[in-house]
Amino acid sequence: MDDLQFEKAEFNDLKGLGSCVMCTKVLADQYWHANGQNICPNCAANIEFTQQAPARAVLAKGALYAAGAAIGCAIAYAAILIITKYELALISIAVGWLVGKAVRQGTGGQGGRPVQYIAVAATYIAISGSLFFQIAYSLFQEGKTASLSGYFTLAIVSLGKPFFELSEGFQGILGVAILFFGLHQAWQQTRGIEITLAGPYPVQTVEQT
Repeated sequence: MDDLQFEKAEFNDLKGLGSCVMCTKVLADQYWHANGQNICPNCAANIEFTQQAPARAVLAKGALYAAGAAIGCAIAYAAILIITKYELALISIAVGWLVGKAVRQGTGGQGGRPVQYIAVAATYIAISGSLFFQIAYSLFQEGKTASLSGYFTLAIVSLGKPFFELSEGFQGILGVAILFFGLHQAWQQTRGIEITLAGPYPVQTVEQT
């Protein structure tokens, strides 16, 4: 009678499960499902954090980052307008993207309605505020200066740039449309992340023969 042979079962902990789709870390003890994809516990925790409503301190930090980005973008936008004499939708969209990115950085990746409001307001200030730097540059070219209160008033008035442009007919309407593109980009950039999480699940050993 032939000797009976039995296949020896071997166990390989991670065979077939692979790595986290976000950070590529090998899934060891536990894993989660993020929209059906396998992710590690750390990435799951990060996703849970970004989906939470931001605390006031987080929003304040996001607003601070937004303010810095708005000032920098306003200067750059004014420089482009002074050099090219043209308002470009692409530049407006870039401003919205940069401001949105800065706000996200300040909030640690969190988004949602309050963050979107901050990003849109900062983008509006960046694009409309470019008028302030254009006028300030013109004064500098003419060898003129204004008082501190004068510059403050100029900064406030410059926020009405889109409304001033409406009096310019089609060109003004185009300017408002360009502004809208930038605001829309900032809104989209800071929207809440909608990812369905499920878990945690234990990493099961896979039997091999």
